[in-house]
Amino acid sequence: MKNHDKRTENLREKIQRWKKGELTIDHFTSDERIELLEMNEISQEEFLSHLPKRLRDYWQAISQLLEKKRIFRNVEAAEALPLNVKGKYQRLNMSRGILAKFKEWGLLETLRIQNHNVYFCALPGFYSVKELLELIPKEYEKSILELMPDQWLKMNELAETLNISPRFLEEILTAFLSKGWLVKSKSGYKKSKVLEEAGISVESLKSLELVELHNLLAEEQELKGAGAIPQNLSELKETIQKDIEQKTVQPLISLFDGESIRLTFLGEVRFGHQFADMKLIEWGLEMLKQYLPHYIITSDFVQGDFRGIQVERLRSLTRTGFLHRIETQHKAANMLLEELESIAQEKVIYQLSDDDWQVALSRVIIALEQYRNIRKLGATGFWPEEIKRRSGADYYRLMKIQWETIQPYMYRIGRSLLNAEETEKVIGNRISELLVIIFILLFEQFNQPIPQKYKKLVDLEALHGDKANSKRIVTPDPVHLELHAFNKKILAQHNIAFSDITQYIDTGFIPESILRHLQASGKETPYLWVDFHQERFWGTKVFNTFIFNLPGCQNPSLAAEGQIKAFHSKVLTDKAHRQITVRKEPPTPGIISFEIFKDGRLKISLLNNKIKKVIEAQKDQAEKKDILVYTSDWQLGSLTMRPEWGIKFLDYALYSRKGNVLILNGDIIQGFHYPRFVSENRPKRLVSVSSQKAFTLRILEPLFPAPNLEAMDLLLGNHEAEIWGADLTGQNNLEFLFFALTELYNQQKKFNALEKYPDIKMWSRIRNTQTAAPGGAIINHPFAGRQLKSGFKYVVQHQFYPRGAGRTPLHEQMRWVRNIAKSIADAHILLGGHKHTFWIAQIAELIMLQLPGFNDQSAFEFARGLMPEPMGCIIEFSNQSGITIELIPIEFLEAYKCVSPAYKDIDAQGLLDRPKPGTREYQYGFDSSFIYELEETVDAEYQEV
Repeated sequence: MKNHDKRTENLREKIQRWKKGELTIDHFTSDERIELLEMNEISQEEFLSHLPKRLRDYWQAISQLLEKKRIFRNVEAAEALPLNVKGKYQRLNMSRGILAKFKEWGLLETLRIQNHNVYFCALPGFYSVKELLELIPKEYEKSILELMPDQWLKMNELAETLNISPRFLEEILTAFLSKGWLVKSKSGYKKSKVLEEAGISVESLKSLELVELHNLLAEEQELKGAGAIPQNLSELKETIQKDIEQKTVQPLISLFDGESIRLTFLGEVRFGHQFADMKLIEWGLEMLKQYLPHYIITSDFVQGDFRGIQVERLRSLTRTGFLHRIETQHKAANMLLEELESIAQEKVIYQLSDDDWQVALSRVIIALEQYRNIRKLGATGFWPEEIKRRSGADYYRLMKIQWETIQPYMYRIGRSLLNAEETEKVIGNRISELLVIIFILLFEQFNQPIPQKYKKLVDLEALHGDKANSKRIVTPDPVHLELHAFNKKILAQHNIAFSDITQYIDTGFIPESILRHLQASGKETPYLWVDFHQERFWGTKVFNTFIFNLPGCQNPSLAAEGQIKAFHSKVLTDKAHRQITVRKEPPTPGIISFEIFKDGRLKISLLNNKIKKVIEAQKDQAEKKDILVYTSDWQLGSLTMRPEWGIKFLDYALYSRKGNVLILNGDIIQGFHYPRFVSENRPKRLVSVSSQKAFTLRILEPLFPAPNLEAMDLLLGNHEAEIWGADLTGQNNLEFLFFALTELYNQQKKFNALEKYPDIKMWSRIRNTQTAAPGGAIINHPFAGRQLKSGFKYVVQHQFYPRGAGRTPLHEQMRWVRNIAKSIADAHILLGGHKHTFWIAQIAELIMLQLPGFNDQSAFEFARGLMPEPMGCIIEFSNQSGITIELIPIEFLEAYKCVSPAYKDIDAQGLLDRPKPGTREYQYGFDSSFIYELEETVDAEYQEV
């Protein structure tokens, strides 16, 4: 003990003399230099420079091994060290002892890696930060980081726990600081916000390095961006064209072939909103199982939870069954999509909606806050303006991922993303699925293998596209569906140029105006163009394009009736509130289907709650079907008349389709009610009212008796009612047709020649039983209404006369319905003519149809920029399938060959074919041979006296 104390005292004296410069390091023995190193009186480099030869030789061998291998194991050291022993185990033991001594002196450090002690050089600066992190396995890095508490920890405490030298640990922690994984203060170290966001796992540490690399590359690319600036107009054109090509939606190609193809549109379900009409949806699904659509195009199945934005709308969410939560809403959406997949013959297409956008936006705002530290990894310092710019770039990048990748992914897998707690239960790491997906995208970007844990959590096939064996297609973009076998294109957009929640009074104006301008500029437009957002069925036809707003499946009628508690109904930013207050119209929910035929016909099938009531009331009965044939506005005698189309339509409707109800809704003849009528229509020779009536009888009478006709309605149009003098004399200028057809059937009845005799009515004097006063009103006005055997009721008049009606014929019907209110409550469909164009709407549970006739553009219309859309219409009513509207275009009628006894041979000879361009008849504006002959001879025969 005395000797030890004396040696310690002598060493202290030598150290004092050394510090005064009286001694050099060479005056110390080897053992004393070791003690100096341990006392931190000399550096490791000074110690190494004064090693004895034997130890110096050992260190030289170790240094060479480190330079070559950077790290090594004892088995490698045993081969490299100049040892004077033989035998494998003797060398290993001796080598281990030597290495232990160098570790004791702080020149080496060992880390336990894959059950082996691996030796690192512990000299400061031997490794760069990058190399050190590459040499230390992620598993070991994870084990160090897992020891870091949320509070400050001294390095010596951590070194003692890890059993490694503080100096070498400081090298490791410095590397961690450079990666942003730790923060340092006078109080010690603790894990950074980055690790709190990403979690601590081998996979997340690898991912964070990729985030850093991605940020560095993005910054470098921005700095080098000047080199990519177009240098001339040609490069500028190519640059802009390339950008547009990258952003252009690619069409979906349908290879289905058949006589017709059926498309169903079901949208604005918005699970999570209090007004989702599940009764209608459930019944609609059963109806679709009979209809068997080929494609079902859908949108807006999830309302969202309004996290971070539009929090006022939280009050409109469903508060039972956890449907106010986004994860439950996605499960509900998946249940509906699975049911639709079982029904669809080809595909179910889901298009992301405005509400999906709001969900994406809220998640990105949250992510920008939650992961703001991760986003900064590897980025250099910026001026404040640059920080703002980069924040915008981060938003764009995250929003692109959220909208184009994550939102479709959730619909493909049928659930929302898992949060960190839920993910931990699946893969054992506390990290959100959103961040896992972002990491996966980075692994792919840098061609790195994706961790198996991540593959266990994320469906990689669904992440990058629709699943191969699924009927489900999910897209954030407008749906361009090309029907190659039908030579037609379908365009479905969730929202055509509307704001997210605005509910317009004239829902058709914006899309219709866009369509008309596109056509005016010569652009090709699709056959069918639809928009989900406005939750109102509304449509028209402009040349070769049908354009529709589609109904939704929200039913806020209880709010309109004042039956919803005010706290849950007065949500100003909610669409339902805007529909009721701004539009002043509770929406009519519905499901719409279209059947497109190769021959040009289009069938529209509508399902709503009023139709549902009729069908469910007769669900145990046999099918009862009515086929209603509607026509008006032939204007026979006018330069614009096209009687060949009308003849072929009635032939098809009454003989091929076996129509049992016929409506002739006015303007059958041109009449005589404006001064230049004679000069304008002289080429047709039918300038007297009597000649027009005679001509009408000559072409229509031969079509009767029709084989299945049970009822016929005749109503005056303005062209009959406004013939000069008719209003003074009370003359009914359509009675001639009523009397002729009535007499025709009376003659048949005398001989009992027919099985059915139609109820023919000339509707002019009516009683409206649904008035405010008891007994009902008696009215002299051309208006008709019939209750059909199928259980449905239609009402019809030629022209609607409300004051201040609006922009379109539908506005006239809508205002008329709004004015007359309860009087129309028992009807299911309202029919009108007069305007020579096709319009359709579904308002107040009532289908409104404004239908054209068989005349072409007049001077009156041309001067005002109005374009008639001639076509025929057949409406099928069934107590099993509802209401189906069949539109018969001219292209179909011109190809159709008559089958009725009166016209079969005439048509077979081509006598109903209208003149073709290039012929003399076409040049002079003649009609077909048959019609031209009638024009020349009808009401023109002279009797000898």
